Amino acid sequence: MREKKKPRVQQRSPENTTVAFSCSKKFLAQIDEAARQERRTRSNWIVFNLERAIAAQRVFYGQQPGQQPCQASGCGQKSDKVS
Repeated sequence: MREKKKPRVQQRSPENTTVAFSCSKKFLAQIDEAARQERRTRSNWIVFNLERAIAAQRVFYGQQPGQQPCQASGCGQKSDKVS
């Protein structure tokens, strides 16, 4: 008689969390296809491309990594004084 296998539960690093979002099935299929072409998991592909997009946005707006956006205007630039 075979033993029942326990469900596989992936242990996450304490620095990681789970995020859920809604999208169309068509868009999800596009994400899955792009991930498949790059030999990535869906999750890895999404994280990789979001990190690239955020880095590109920082370059575009001239924001340095770790720099907080200006609270007063939302311009993305560091300000000495918030009015």
